[in-house]
Amino acid sequence: MTSFRDRKPLFHAESRALRRGFTLIELLITMAVIIIVSGFVMTAVGGNDGTNELNSAISRADGVFSLARSAAISRKTPVRVLVCNDASLGGPNGPFLRFLTIYFFDQESEQWQPFMEGEFLPQGIFVDVASIQSGDGARSWNITSTEVINHQAISSNAPLIGGTGGNWLVYEFHANGTARDPMSRFVVGRSIQAQPFNVVPNQYMRAGFVLFRSGKVVHFQSPEHLLGALQP
Repeated sequence: MTSFRDRKPLFHAESRALRRGFTLIELLITMAVIIIVSGFVMTAVGGNDGTNELNSAISRADGVFSLARSAAISRKTPVRVLVCNDASLGGPNGPFLRFLTIYFFDQESEQWQPFMEGEFLPQGIFVDVASIQSGDGARSWNITSTEVINHQAISSNAPLIGGTGGNWLVYEFHANGTARDPMSRFVVGRSIQAQPFNVVPNQYMRAGFVLFRSGKVVHFQSPEHLLGALQP
């Protein structure tokens, strides 16, 4: 017959196993709670204030400018970044202050031709025209199929959005990749489109970069840095 003394080590072993089991379950529950809470925190911090969209917009615009500069160097011809500035093309999901595209000057036809289909900024993010055009900013040209821009005509068989017309902000790179208008600014911001012809910017949710003579861009490091650069 097995005595109580003989069963005592087995009892202690089972108790230790149970304690280890409960500890593991508690650990898993704690980890699950941490993951859930972290998800809520990330959503609250970065998902509702437009920061992610703002960063995405700057990243897309930076990519467009980099592509335009590379195209100018590789094709050895002037290249332009065009930003839709035509209020008649506004409305939900419209290109007004949200659409960027690239045109290059074709030496053979001596006309400007499209280089890419274009890039839209994220919803709720618009180009801040007031900030761009104050001081040394981008020029605003009214483009039609027959109008001459810088003595070089836009091709009539290369229509822009909504046809061949429209008002566009223009940034230009020389054939060697340098900027035609150094220190031009590109600024985007979180905005509300109150109506198709009226975009109300949030002055505290902006970001952007400056186009240097070399053709490369330097980003504003902070909202304060941007605000200081925009002040006269």
